[in-house]
Amino acid sequence: VNLGERTLLAAGGGAAAGLWDVTAEPKLVADLRDGDFTTYGVAFNAAGDRLAVATSTGEVALWTVPATGAPQRSGAVSLGEQTPAKAVAFSPAGADLFVAGPVNAVAHWRLGGTPKRLADLNFSFENKQVISQALAINLSGTELAVGIAGRRVVRWRLGDAEPVALEPLLGFDSWTNDLAYSRDGSVLLAANSDQHVYVFDTATAALRQRLGGSALMTGVELVGDR
Repeated sequence: VNLGERTLLAAGGGAAAGLWDVTAEPKLVADLRDGDFTTYGVAFNAAGDRLAVATSTGEVALWTVPATGAPQRSGAVSLGEQTPAKAVAFSPAGADLFVAGPVNAVAHWRLGGTPKRLADLNFSFENKQVISQALAINLSGTELAVGIAGRRVVRWRLGDAEPVALEPLLGFDSWTNDLAYSRDGSVLLAANSDQHVYVFDTATAALRQRLGGSALMTGVELVGDR
C-alpha cells in the first residue's frame, strides 16, 4: 500500500507478523507480534492508514499506520479463543470489517470509536459444518466473496440495509484458499486446493476459465486495469 511517501508491506505467518517499508531497500518498520500466535491474514484499509492482523487466537489486532514512523495498536476485535481468525477484509470506505473463521458464517463489525459486532453473515454447505477461510470485497464495496472449507464460494451484495445473499460460485473440487476481484469487479479469481485457479464472471456466476497448476493454490492476485 502507498501511504505518504512510503510503500508499505504487511505480512505474517507461523512465527512472524511485521510491517515493512519497501519504498527502496526493504526494511522492517515494526514487529506486529505481541504474543504466541500464528498470523493467518492481514489487510489494509483503502486509505492505507489502518491495518488489521488476523490471528490463531481468534483476535484481530487493529493498528493505526502513520505516514511516517511506526504503527500504533488502536484496538482489537475477537472471535473467541476457540475460533481462529482466518482472513480479514475492510470495506472500501473503511467503516466495516469482515472476519473469516467462524463455522458457517462470516463475522461483521462496524468500526468507530468502539467496534460493534453486527449480525453474522450465515451460509450453509451440504448440511455440514465448514469454516469460512478467505475473503475479498470489490473496489466499489458492493460485493463480498467468501471462500469456505467446501466446494463453493459464497457471496453477498453489500450496501443495502442488510447484506443480501447472491448466487454461489460452483465447480470446485476442493477448498478455496484465496480470492481476488478485478478492479472493475467483473471478474473474481479463486485459488483452490485442487491445484487450480478459477476465473468467474461475477454478473452471471459463470466459470470463464480453469487454470491448472502443479500444487495446491494458496494465493491469487489480478494486476491490470480490469
